[in-house]
Amino acid sequence: MNLMEIRNEFAYAMDILIMSRIRDLRFNRTEYGVITVDKGNNLYSVRINQIESDIYSVNNPVLAVGDVVIIIIGNNNFNTDKYILGKRPY
Repeated sequence: MNLMEIRNEFAYAMDILIMSRIRDLRFNRTEYGVITVDKGNNLYSVRINQIESDIYSVNNPVLAVGDVVIIIIGNNNFNTDKYILGKRPY
């Protein structure tokens, strides 16, 4: 194995390590989604990156199917900690 191959293998190993650490971090992030169904009681089906998810709205805004909304994902936990903040302003 030459020096260039060793460097490439090392860089690949570092990428794997860094990405696994990032997945485990607890931080909030913002996503944008599109309302697909109004289920009532501030619960909406929202499409985020081609994934449908049921999400509650925290500010009780009037949202309609097709609206682009701002979604906060708490603790980097897409499975449980998602909330709609409101419509995207532009």
